[in-house]
Amino acid sequence: MTSRRDVLKSIAIGTTALGMTTSLSANADPQSDAGRKITLPPPISNEERGVRIAQAQALMREQGLAGIVIEAGTS
Repeated sequence: MTSRRDVLKSIAIGTTALGMTTSLSANADPQSDAGRKITLPPPISNEERGVRIAQAQALMREQGLAGIVIEAGTS
Protein backbone atom coordinates (compact mmCIF):
# COMPACT_ATOMS: atom_id res chain seq x y z
CA MET A 1 0.00 0.00 0.00
CA THR A 2 1.30 3.44 -0.87
CA SER A 3 1.41 5.80 2.09
CA ARG A 4 0.99 9.55 2.04
CA ARG A 5 4.68 9.83 3.02
CA ASP A 6 5.69 7.79 -0.06
CA VAL A 7 3.64 10.09 -2.29
CA LEU A 8 5.23 13.20 -0.74
CA LYS A 9 8.71 11.75 -1.22
CA SER A 10 7.93 11.06 -4.89
CA ILE A 11 6.65 14.59 -5.35
CA ALA A 12 9.73 16.03 -3.65
CA ILE A 13 12.05 13.96 -5.83
CA GLY A 14 10.14 14.85 -8.99
CA THR A 15 10.02 18.53 -8.10
CA THR A 16 13.74 18.57 -7.38
CA ALA A 17 14.51 16.77 -10.64
CA LEU A 18 12.26 19.15 -12.57
CA GLY A 19 13.89 22.16 -10.91
CA MET A 20 17.36 20.87 -11.77
CA THR A 21 16.36 20.24 -15.37
CA THR A 22 14.82 23.69 -15.66
CA SER A 23 17.86 25.34 -14.10
CA LEU A 24 20.26 23.49 -16.36
CA SER A 25 18.25 24.12 -19.49
CA ALA A 26 17.96 27.82 -18.65
CA ASN A 27 21.70 27.99 -17.87
CA ALA A 28 20.86 29.21 -14.36
CA ASP A 29 23.20 28.96 -11.41
CA PRO A 30 22.63 25.52 -9.75
CA GLN A 31 23.45 27.10 -6.36
CA SER A 32 20.22 29.13 -6.55
CA ASP A 33 18.15 25.96 -5.89
CA ALA A 34 20.03 25.20 -2.64
CA GLY A 35 17.38 26.84 -0.44
CA ARG A 36 14.49 24.89 -1.98
CA LYS A 37 15.19 21.49 -0.41
CA ILE A 38 12.05 19.87 0.99
CA THR A 39 12.51 18.05 4.27
CA LEU A 40 9.81 15.70 5.47
CA PRO A 41 9.05 15.36 9.16
CA PRO A 42 9.80 12.01 10.78
CA PRO A 43 6.84 9.62 11.06
CA ILE A 44 5.07 9.55 14.41
CA SER A 45 5.59 6.56 16.68
CA ASN A 46 2.81 4.21 17.80
CA GLU A 47 3.12 5.75 21.28
CA GLU A 48 2.62 9.28 19.93
CA ARG A 49 -0.32 8.07 17.85
CA GLY A 50 -1.91 6.63 21.00
CA VAL A 51 -1.40 9.92 22.85
CA ARG A 52 -3.02 11.85 19.99
CA ILE A 53 -6.01 9.51 19.97
CA ALA A 54 -6.40 9.84 23.76
CA GLN A 55 -6.30 13.65 23.45
CA ALA A 56 -8.93 13.56 20.70
CA GLN A 57 -11.13 11.29 22.81
CA ALA A 58 -10.82 13.63 25.81
CA LEU A 59 -11.78 16.64 23.67
CA MET A 60 -14.75 14.70 22.26
CA ARG A 61 -15.96 13.84 25.79
CA GLU A 62 -15.63 17.50 26.85
CA GLN A 63 -17.77 18.55 23.89
CA GLY A 64 -20.31 15.76 24.36
CA LEU A 65 -19.51 14.07 21.06
CA ALA A 66 -20.10 10.34 20.75
CA GLY A 67 -18.36 9.99 17.38
CA ILE A 68 -16.91 11.75 14.38
CA VAL A 69 -16.61 10.99 10.68
CA ILE A 70 -13.19 11.40 9.09
CA GLU A 71 -12.96 11.23 5.32
CA ALA A 72 -9.91 10.85 3.13
CA GLY A 73 -8.26 14.16 2.33
CA THR A 74 -4.99 15.94 1.75
CA SER A 75 -4.01 16.14 5.40
